[in-house]
Amino acid sequence: MMLKLIVISISLLSLMVLIPLAVEIAKPFIVGSIGSSSSISDSNNKISPLIESVNISTLSKNTTAVTTTRKAHNLPSTSQLPIHLYDTSSNTTALSIWGDIVPQWNRTTQYLDLFQYAKTVPSLPPLQTKQQTYDTFKRRQMVVIIHCGPKVGSTTLRAACRRNFRETCNIEKVYKRAPKGYFDMLELYPLIQSCNDTYHFCTKQTTWPLDVPSISDDLEYLHMFPFRNYDDWAKSALKQQFDRYGEKGCTKYKETFDQCKHTGMEIDFRQYGKTDLSRFKDSVLHRMNEMNERHHILLYLHRDLHDIISMLSSLYNIPMLPGSDGKGKARRPEGTCDESILQQYHDCFTENLMELT
Repeated sequence: MMLKLIVISISLLSLMVLIPLAVEIAKPFIVGSIGSSSSISDSNNKISPLIESVNISTLSKNTTAVTTTRKAHNLPSTSQLPIHLYDTSSNTTALSIWGDIVPQWNRTTQYLDLFQYAKTVPSLPPLQTKQQTYDTFKRRQMVVIIHCGPKVGSTTLRAACRRNFRETCNIEKVYKRAPKGYFDMLELYPLIQSCNDTYHFCTKQTTWPLDVPSISDDLEYLHMFPFRNYDDWAKSALKQQFDRYGEKGCTKYKETFDQCKHTGMEIDFRQYGKTDLSRFKDSVLHRMNEMNERHHILLYLHRDLHDIISMLSSLYNIPMLPGSDGKGKARRPEGTCDESILQQYHDCFTENLMELT
């Protein structure tokens, strides 16, 4: 009898030791399962943050920060492409996605209409933390690509970027009216790589090259696209032809719109901001997904250009763009083409605005 009691006691003691041990062993699996469930829930959010991971490495004598490892963004489509907006009147940043902006952006839409339907966020995305050493020179971590177009400050921007190239990269004027690489991204891309002291680059109606290697693993890109109300833009673009050629210019446009042909000048649907961004989005999504590059898109109100440049300078600790406060074409003569010519333009092209994807 005594022997049986001893055996039972030993068995009970073994269970008391083994049960807590089993719980401790199983705990990571239980927590991991809960974490996975949370991640699945988070992935259903409409606005998904760009996916990044940070590996904390062992700090050596020369290291002042951590090393960053990137994951592919894996955005399923351009409709999920994040688009940031910034309201200078309230110093507020908002985040939307292209798929939400496209149907809202019609001919009467104002900038604040898009802003109020976006999600308010603390700021634009911060720079990715990188490994640095005490004795290395300062490397660029952010470059700003300003996508220009007619009647949204392009005269000011062309002059500013020409001056910027001259002062930061010793590049003199190549084209009479535009900075080098303005019309050709394959020409501009090597300049982004070689002009290490240049933080702002201007381009027009270009797409990001698909097959050229990444410049640097730690270089990020902020693409600025201008917003201007469509009807207001069309009126200003038509007036430019009158300012330049008077009634003869108007007559030429009338003949062009009689055949519903593009003008190749300011009032050309292909040069409107929404059209430009729609054309650009596929190339940048490819670079984000396939090459793990970090690209951010900021849709800004065109007349707030200088304030936006100033905000970016403060946020990312980059120089100002000299001349961004210029007032190109601030003085314009009175008069414009007949209203019927503007209506011809709308009859030919404006319905395409809501067919952009």
